[in-house]
Amino acid sequence: MPLWPYIAKGVRQLAYGAATVAVPVWLVRHGFSALSVGTLVALALASGAAQSWLTARLARSFPMRAIAIGSAIFMGAGALLILTGNALLLPVAAFVGGMNIGGQEVGPFTALEQVAVQGSSAGVHRFAWYNAIGMLGLALGTAEGGAISIGVSTVQYIAAAAVLCILYLCGLPNTRTLRESNAQHASPRAFGTVERLTALFAVDAFAGGFVAQGFIVYWLTWRFHPNIQILGAVLAATNILAMASLFVAAWLGSRIGLLKTMVFTHLPSNLLLALIPVAPSFEVAAVLLLARSALSQMDVPTRQALVLSVVPEGDRVRAAGVTNAVRPAAAALSPALSGLAVQAAAAGTPFFAAGAIKACYDLTLYFAFRRIKEPAP
Repeated sequence: MPLWPYIAKGVRQLAYGAATVAVPVWLVRHGFSALSVGTLVALALASGAAQSWLTARLARSFPMRAIAIGSAIFMGAGALLILTGNALLLPVAAFVGGMNIGGQEVGPFTALEQVAVQGSSAGVHRFAWYNAIGMLGLALGTAEGGAISIGVSTVQYIAAAAVLCILYLCGLPNTRTLRESNAQHASPRAFGTVERLTALFAVDAFAGGFVAQGFIVYWLTWRFHPNIQILGAVLAATNILAMASLFVAAWLGSRIGLLKTMVFTHLPSNLLLALIPVAPSFEVAAVLLLARSALSQMDVPTRQALVLSVVPEGDRVRAAGVTNAVRPAAAALSPALSGLAVQAAAAGTPFFAAGAIKACYDLTLYFAFRRIKEPAP
């Protein structure tokens, strides 16, 4: 089992976590609006969607190593723009380099890494470890983000891009991800299942875009004005809880099935999400956020294992690329709407909308795919 995908995930999420706190706090302190935060999140997600889509398209023609290293170079180059100190370049950095302040995974990296993690057989436990290391990095980054400046966060982001280049150079083969001989054995029906699943995942991602972590940081700061260090610690705790839940998800998935684990843990987390805006204090909002985090990510390793298990091996990069392109593309549509809702004084609307849409997604997913053939534990 290669270690480089796990290291790459942790390094990247550490940089994302620091930016998730440092950049929105800097925007608040300099008088930028909620719409500004939402727009930056949307631009980063749109950039990640475009790069993921290109990965799926380029997988037949270019080596995996070249795709990954090129993307890491763009990641660092975009962040370099922030070091100029010009706030007008923040949108360019968000789009060109995916300067992610939403906490979500962006770019083509995950598609390539997931295939390496999957290996030759389904392994929800391997995906649990992969995502857990990423969440640990995100937790450490968010805790760090409350104590560092936007400049330090940006330097860390650039350093992470350099580390990714080294890891991909050493870990990824210099071969194409999908050979024509493998493509001939791809099952159209199996990939059709992935496309239908992906359409539903897009609905979930759209709802999640309303409450991206960068926006939650802004909203909590705007609503309760908490101590920044305490806020960073709460966000770190949410990621630690989410990380621990991944292993519970792997255990449940091997007993009740991947789909049931995805749905039956996601539904209660949506109710908790909808209750956050009616919290009377920061303490109550923090408790609800923590409880929601203990459930909301349990569908991640199960979803990844399910998607890659229903396609032939030669189609896995393409399937992962499509999934990872559609999710951020859909999520990119909603952050700016969240900012508009707050500015219009409908402060709870993004949370209510996200909870309701996600609940509809869960129910539709279960009833549409409850008979899908899952991989053996």
